[in-house]
This record gives sequence, structure tokens and C-alpha cells, in this order.
Amino acid sequence: MKGAVECIGTATARIERKAPGTLEMHYTERARFDPASCQENFRARQRLGKAGAYTLLVTLPEGSVVDADATNVDHFRTESTLRSIIALAVVASRAELRSIAKFYLRYFSQSFPARVFDDVEEARAWLNEVLANVDRQPK
Repeated sequence: MKGAVECIGTATARIERKAPGTLEMHYTERARFDPASCQENFRARQRLGKAGAYTLLVTLPEGSVVDADATNVDHFRTESTLRSIIALAVVASRAELRSIAKFYLRYFSQSFPARVFDDVEEARAWLNEVLANVDRQPK
């Protein structure tokens, strides 16, 4: 069925391909953001994103727990090197999660633009704008 949302569920997140070039990864309430779950979610993104590069929206709900060990690893390095991520938007509901995400993204610079938001629709609009500009660039 053309245009259908493809989805993979992991122990900590639901990863969806909403449209060509667009993935969303929604962490479940009280999900633990740790190295093992990051690796599992990376493998799921690889399966869904196999058709080409994509924008990635990540949501961290109110009850998310960030394991300190998870902040010591560049979880996007492979995707950055392969240029599989066009742009990354992280949406965090709590100020402390937004601070952690901003620090992490500054510490581990990537080959793609990345921003932190507190509103999902604002993040989607930014990703759509980035995607539209990529589509307009000469090949």
C-alpha cells in the first residue's frame, strides 16, 4: 500500500517511516536511554531507512531516563559517516532533557544539521524545510 507508515517497535521506542526521506523515533514513556537501547534503535533505523537518506525526528517524553554512559558514545557516528541522516530534530518535554540533548549534540558534532525543540510540530516543520532545501539542490 503506497504511502503507508512502516513501523518497527523496539524495547524502548517506536520507529516509523512516515514518508520517503522521513523517519520518526518516539521513545516510550519511562524508556531508558542507554547504550544498548541506542544500538537496538540504530539497527531498526537502518532497516527502515535502507531506501536512502532521511530526516530523523526523535521524541523524548517526560519520563525518559538518560543513562550517563549513553552520553559518552556518539550514537550517530555511523549514520553521519554514511550521510544517511539529512537532519536531526530532538524533541524533549523537560528542560533537563533539552539541556542534555543540546550538550550531547555540541560535543559530538555531526555531518548533518541538528536542533533541539520543545514542540513536535515546530521540529517537523524545520525538518520539512531542510528536506525541501536538499531536494532543490543540484545533483
